[in-house]
Amino acid sequence: TTTTTTTTTTTTTYVRTYVRTYVRTYVRTYVRTYVRTYVRTYVRTYVRTYVRTYVRTYVRTYVRTYVRTYVRTYVRTVPYRTYVRTYVPYRTVRTYVRTYVRYGTVTVTLRYGYGYVTVTVTVTVTSYVVRYVTLRYVTLRYVRYVTYVTLRYVTYVTLRTYVTYVTYVTYYVTYVRTYVRTYVRTYVRTYVRTYVRTYVRTYVRTYVRTYVRTYVRTYVRTYVRTYVRTYVRTYVRTYVRTYVRTYVRTYVRTYVRTYVRT
Repeated sequence: TTTTTTTTTTTTTYVRTYVRTYVRTYVRTYVRTYVRTYVRTYVRTYVRTYVRTYVRTYVRTYVRTYVRTYVRTYVRTVPYRTYVRTYVPYRTVRTYVRTYVRYGTVTVTLRYGYGYVTVTVTVTVTSYVVRYVTLRYVTLRYVRYVTYVTLRYVTYVTLRTYVTYVTYVTYYVTYVRTYVRTYVRTYVRTYVRTYVRTYVRTYVRTYVRTYVRTYVRTYVRTYVRTYVRTYVRTYVRTYVRTYVRTYVRTYVRTYVRTYVRT
Protein backbone atom coordinates (compact mmCIF):
# COMPACT_ATOMS: atom_id res chain seq x y z
CA THR A 1 0.00 0.00 0.00
CA THR A 2 1.44 3.29 -1.08
CA THR A 3 -0.05 6.48 0.38
CA THR A 4 1.16 9.74 -1.02
CA THR A 5 0.04 12.96 0.58
CA THR A 6 1.04 16.16 -1.09
CA THR A 7 0.21 19.42 0.69
CA THR A 8 0.94 22.62 -1.15
CA THR A 9 0.31 25.96 0.61
CA THR A 10 0.73 29.17 -1.31
CA THR A 11 0.46 32.42 0.66
CA THR A 12 0.60 35.66 -1.25
CA THR A 13 0.39 38.97 0.67
CA TYR A 14 0.06 42.27 -1.13
CA VAL A 15 0.63 45.43 0.91
CA ARG A 16 0.13 48.75 -0.81
CA THR A 17 0.47 51.95 1.04
CA TYR A 18 -0.34 55.33 -0.56
CA VAL A 19 0.63 58.42 1.31
CA ARG A 20 -0.30 61.74 -0.22
CA THR A 21 0.20 65.00 1.56
CA TYR A 22 -1.04 68.31 0.17
CA VAL A 23 0.10 71.49 1.80
CA ARG A 24 -1.30 74.71 0.45
CA THR A 25 -0.63 78.06 2.09
CA TYR A 26 -2.26 81.26 0.93
CA VAL A 27 -0.93 84.50 2.27
CA ARG A 28 -2.68 87.68 1.22
CA THR A 29 -1.76 91.04 2.61
CA TYR A 30 -3.71 94.21 1.84
CA VAL A 31 -2.23 97.48 2.90
CA ARG A 32 -4.30 100.61 2.28
CA THR A 33 -3.26 103.96 3.52
CA TYR A 34 -5.44 107.07 3.21
CA VAL A 35 -3.91 110.41 4.00
CA ARG A 36 -6.18 113.44 3.85
CA THR A 37 -5.09 116.84 4.93
CA TYR A 38 -7.49 119.78 5.14
CA VAL A 39 -6.09 123.22 5.72
CA ARG A 40 -8.60 126.02 6.16
CA THR A 41 -7.61 129.49 7.14
CA TYR A 42 -10.14 132.20 8.01
CA VAL A 43 -8.95 135.73 8.46
CA ARG A 44 -11.55 138.28 9.59
CA THR A 45 -10.71 141.80 10.54
CA TYR A 46 -13.26 144.16 12.14
CA VAL A 47 -12.44 147.81 12.52
CA ARG A 48 -14.96 149.92 14.44
CA THR A 49 -14.34 153.50 15.46
CA TYR A 50 -16.67 155.45 17.73
CA VAL A 51 -16.19 159.16 18.22
CA ARG A 52 -18.49 160.84 20.72
CA THR A 53 -18.11 164.37 22.03
CA TYR A 54 -20.15 165.73 24.93
CA VAL A 55 -20.06 169.41 25.82
CA ARG A 56 -22.01 170.48 28.90
CA THR A 57 -21.84 173.86 30.55
CA TYR A 58 -23.43 174.63 33.91
CA VAL A 59 -23.67 178.17 35.23
CA ARG A 60 -25.19 178.53 38.68
CA THR A 61 -25.20 181.58 40.90
CA TYR A 62 -26.28 181.39 44.52
CA VAL A 63 -26.87 184.52 46.58
CA ARG A 64 -27.93 183.90 50.14
CA THR A 65 -28.12 186.41 52.94
CA TYR A 66 -28.69 185.36 56.51
CA VAL A 67 -29.51 187.90 59.20
CA ARG A 68 -30.08 186.38 62.59
CA THR A 69 -30.35 188.11 65.90
CA TYR A 70 -30.37 186.10 69.07
CA VAL A 71 -31.41 187.71 72.34
CA ARG A 72 -31.37 185.36 75.25
CA THR A 73 -31.72 186.30 78.87
CA TYR A 74 -31.04 183.80 81.56
CA VAL A 75 -32.20 184.43 85.10
CA ARG A 76 -31.23 181.68 87.42
CA THR A 77 -31.58 181.60 91.15
CA VAL A 78 -29.87 178.66 92.69
CA PRO A 79 -28.99 177.90 96.26
CA TYR A 80 -25.32 178.35 96.80
CA ARG A 81 -24.72 176.61 100.06
CA THR A 82 -26.99 174.89 102.49
CA TYR A 83 -25.97 173.81 105.90
CA VAL A 84 -27.99 171.28 107.80
CA ARG A 85 -27.10 170.84 111.40
CA THR A 86 -28.83 168.58 113.86
CA TYR A 87 -27.60 168.26 117.36
CA VAL A 88 -28.68 167.50 120.86
CA PRO A 89 -27.46 169.51 123.82
CA TYR A 90 -25.79 166.50 125.45
CA ARG A 91 -23.29 165.34 122.90
CA THR A 92 -20.84 162.60 123.47
CA VAL A 93 -20.09 161.46 119.89
CA ARG A 94 -19.26 163.85 117.08
CA THR A 95 -19.64 162.74 113.46
CA TYR A 96 -18.35 164.99 110.68
CA VAL A 97 -19.28 164.32 107.05
CA ARG A 98 -18.40 166.57 104.07
CA THR A 99 -19.57 165.68 100.60
CA TYR A 100 -18.82 167.51 97.34
CA VAL A 101 -21.43 167.04 94.69
CA ARG A 102 -22.06 168.28 91.12
CA TYR A 103 -24.35 165.73 89.49
CA GLY A 104 -25.41 162.26 90.26
CA THR A 105 -25.92 160.51 93.57
CA VAL A 106 -24.78 161.48 97.04
CA THR A 107 -24.13 158.74 99.56
CA VAL A 108 -23.69 159.78 103.18
CA THR A 109 -22.78 157.34 105.95
CA LEU A 110 -23.41 158.33 109.56
CA ARG A 111 -22.13 156.42 112.56
CA TYR A 112 -23.64 156.72 116.04
CA GLY A 113 -22.54 155.33 119.34
CA TYR A 114 -18.99 154.28 118.62
CA GLY A 115 -19.94 152.14 115.66
CA TYR A 116 -22.94 150.42 117.15
CA VAL A 117 -25.36 151.87 114.60
CA THR A 118 -24.47 152.63 110.96
CA VAL A 119 -26.96 154.46 108.70
CA THR A 120 -26.36 154.99 104.97
CA VAL A 121 -28.42 157.67 103.23
CA THR A 122 -28.42 157.93 99.42
CA VAL A 123 -29.70 161.13 97.81
CA THR A 124 -30.02 161.56 94.03
CA VAL A 125 -29.40 165.05 92.65
CA THR A 126 -32.01 165.61 89.94
CA SER A 127 -33.88 168.81 90.71
CA TYR A 128 -33.29 172.38 89.61
CA VAL A 129 -34.57 173.80 92.86
CA VAL A 130 -34.10 172.95 96.46
CA ARG A 131 -35.77 169.74 97.49
CA TYR A 132 -35.92 168.61 101.05
CA VAL A 133 -35.71 164.95 101.83
CA THR A 134 -36.65 163.97 105.34
CA LEU A 135 -35.48 160.62 106.57
CA ARG A 136 -36.65 159.14 109.80
CA TYR A 137 -35.02 156.14 111.33
CA VAL A 138 -35.72 154.59 114.69
CA THR A 139 -33.45 152.41 116.73
CA LEU A 140 -33.80 150.85 120.15
CA ARG A 141 -31.92 153.59 121.94
CA TYR A 142 -32.80 156.83 120.24
CA VAL A 143 -34.92 158.57 117.63
CA ARG A 144 -33.38 160.92 115.11
CA TYR A 145 -34.81 163.24 112.49
CA VAL A 146 -32.31 164.33 109.87
CA THR A 147 -33.09 166.62 106.93
CA TYR A 148 -30.98 166.62 103.75
CA VAL A 149 -30.98 169.22 101.00
CA THR A 150 -30.22 168.17 97.40
CA LEU A 151 -29.07 170.66 94.79
CA ARG A 152 -28.14 170.45 91.15
CA TYR A 153 -26.42 173.63 90.04
CA VAL A 154 -24.06 173.98 92.97
CA THR A 155 -20.36 173.52 93.19
CA TYR A 156 -20.50 171.40 96.29
CA VAL A 157 -22.71 170.42 99.13
CA THR A 158 -21.36 170.47 102.63
CA LEU A 159 -23.07 168.26 105.14
CA ARG A 160 -21.97 168.61 108.69
CA THR A 161 -23.72 166.51 111.31
CA TYR A 162 -23.13 166.67 115.01
CA VAL A 163 -24.80 163.89 116.94
CA THR A 164 -24.95 163.41 120.65
CA TYR A 165 -25.38 159.85 121.80
CA VAL A 166 -27.94 159.62 124.59
CA THR A 167 -30.29 156.92 125.74
CA TYR A 168 -33.45 158.95 125.26
CA VAL A 169 -33.76 162.10 123.20
CA THR A 170 -36.15 164.66 124.47
CA TYR A 171 -35.71 167.35 121.87
CA TYR A 172 -33.52 168.30 118.91
CA VAL A 173 -32.47 171.48 117.16
CA THR A 174 -31.95 171.79 113.42
CA TYR A 175 -30.36 174.71 111.59
CA VAL A 176 -30.84 175.16 107.88
CA ARG A 177 -28.99 177.95 106.17
CA THR A 178 -29.39 178.61 102.47
CA TYR A 179 -27.41 181.06 100.36
CA VAL A 180 -29.07 182.18 97.15
CA ARG A 181 -27.30 183.68 94.17
CA THR A 182 -29.07 185.21 91.17
CA TYR A 183 -27.47 185.32 87.76
CA VAL A 184 -28.79 187.54 84.98
CA ARG A 185 -27.16 186.98 81.63
CA THR A 186 -28.18 188.54 78.35
CA TYR A 187 -26.77 187.40 75.03
CA VAL A 188 -27.27 189.44 71.88
CA ARG A 189 -25.88 187.90 68.75
CA THR A 190 -26.38 189.13 65.20
CA TYR A 191 -25.31 187.10 62.24
CA VAL A 192 -25.15 188.56 58.76
CA ARG A 193 -24.00 186.09 56.21
CA THR A 194 -24.01 186.56 52.45
CA TYR A 195 -23.11 183.73 50.17
CA VAL A 196 -22.43 184.36 46.52
CA ARG A 197 -21.52 181.26 44.65
CA THR A 198 -21.09 180.95 40.94
CA TYR A 199 -20.56 177.61 39.40
CA VAL A 200 -19.34 177.31 35.84
CA ARG A 201 -18.83 173.77 34.83
CA THR A 202 -17.92 172.69 31.35
CA TYR A 203 -17.68 169.07 30.51
CA VAL A 204 -16.00 168.06 27.29
CA ARG A 205 -15.89 164.39 26.83
CA THR A 206 -14.59 162.75 23.72
CA TYR A 207 -14.80 159.07 23.31
CA VAL A 208 -12.70 157.45 20.63
CA ARG A 209 -13.10 153.76 20.55
CA THR A 210 -11.46 151.64 17.95
CA TYR A 211 -12.12 147.96 17.80
CA VAL A 212 -9.77 145.90 15.71
CA ARG A 213 -10.63 142.28 15.78
CA THR A 214 -8.74 139.77 13.73
CA TYR A 215 -9.85 136.22 13.62
CA VAL A 216 -7.41 133.70 12.27
CA ARG A 217 -8.76 130.22 12.22
CA THR A 218 -6.74 127.38 10.81
CA TYR A 219 -8.18 123.95 10.51
CA VAL A 220 -5.75 121.16 9.82
CA ARG A 221 -7.30 117.77 9.57
CA THR A 222 -5.24 114.75 8.71
CA TYR A 223 -6.82 111.40 8.20
CA VAL A 224 -4.54 108.42 8.15
CA ARG A 225 -6.26 105.14 7.63
CA THR A 226 -4.29 101.98 7.29
CA TYR A 227 -5.91 98.70 6.51
CA VAL A 228 -3.78 95.60 6.90
CA ARG A 229 -5.45 92.39 6.02
CA THR A 230 -3.56 89.15 6.10
CA TYR A 231 -5.12 85.95 4.98
CA VAL A 232 -3.26 82.76 5.76
CA ARG A 233 -4.84 79.63 4.52
CA THR A 234 -3.14 76.35 4.99
CA TYR A 235 -4.52 73.13 3.59
CA VAL A 236 -2.93 69.95 4.74
CA ARG A 237 -4.32 66.85 3.18
CA THR A 238 -2.86 63.50 3.94
CA TYR A 239 -4.04 60.40 2.14
CA VAL A 240 -2.99 57.12 3.58
CA ARG A 241 -4.19 54.15 1.72
CA THR A 242 -3.16 50.67 2.77
CA TYR A 243 -4.07 47.66 0.77
CA VAL A 244 -3.51 44.35 2.43
CA ARG A 245 -4.31 41.44 0.29
CA THR A 246 -3.68 37.94 1.59
CA TYR A 247 -4.08 34.98 -0.64
CA VAL A 248 -4.11 31.70 1.07
CA ARG A 249 -4.29 28.80 -1.27
CA THR A 250 -4.22 25.39 0.16
CA TYR A 251 -4.05 22.41 -2.05
CA VAL A 252 -4.68 19.20 -0.42
CA ARG A 253 -4.32 16.39 -2.66
CA THR A 254 -4.76 13.02 -1.28
CA TYR A 255 -4.13 10.14 -3.44
CA VAL A 256 -5.15 6.93 -2.06
CA ARG A 257 -4.12 4.17 -4.16
CA THR A 258 -4.71 0.83 -2.89
CA TYR A 259 -3.18 -2.07 -4.64
CA VAL A 260 -4.22 -5.31 -3.55
CA ARG A 261 -2.24 -7.96 -4.96
CA THR A 262 -2.91 -11.54 -4.28
